[in-house]
Amino acid sequence: RIFPQQDAFIFSETPTGNAGLDEILEVGGYADITGVGEASRILIQFDSQEISDVISSKVGGNNFSASLGLYLADAYQIPLNTTIFAYPIYSTTGWDNGSGKCGDVPTNTSGVSWKYQKGGETNQWPTASLPTGVTYYTTGSKPGGGAWYTSSGSVNLEFTQSNTVKSTYDININVTDAVKLWNTGSIVNSGLILKLSSSLEFNTTSSIRLKYFGADTNT
Repeated sequence: RIFPQQDAFIFSETPTGNAGLDEILEVGGYADITGVGEASRILIQFDSQEISDVISSKVGGNNFSASLGLYLADAYQIPLNTTIFAYPIYSTTGWDNGSGKCGDVPTNTSGVSWKYQKGGETNQWPTASLPTGVTYYTTGSKPGGGAWYTSSGSVNLEFTQSNTVKSTYDININVTDAVKLWNTGSIVNSGLILKLSSSLEFNTTSSIRLKYFGADTNT
């Protein structure tokens, strides 16, 4: 079991706000108090050297399975059927964990946010000249939100978990193909991004929020 090197969640409602030290990680699609659709996504990264050490010293080959696990803390307005998507993050600079929490006043800009990869409001998330197999999803008024691989060569890098209203909503997503590509250096290990489907993000008719315990939880 490998624990995160860094984790955070980013939220379009505060495009420059960092939540790198928040106890909670959130994926969601909801309307803010003015009725504007918003989204939140989880970023999580594991140390490349630790991954390599486990594969070389404990697995001893390329015949392994790797899954991402997160435990649900709370959930709101869950649809009858919900799919959570995970993708390897595309970043040429990497992203900073930061020291902020959701709701900090004034807004903490010490690390990754909806709009920026780095602290101090630097290195915007790319939205142009992306390599083949890399995409992003945002709205015109909310640029940013990360960029991610959907594929690399012939390897599908979209990982999903489907839930029904009776599911625990704990996350256990098989991400083996991403880990193998990281380990061989085929793609840079910038971590994983988790999000809801595009049809649920930025919605204005419900407030879907799935909250998970992060590395900084004290429970």
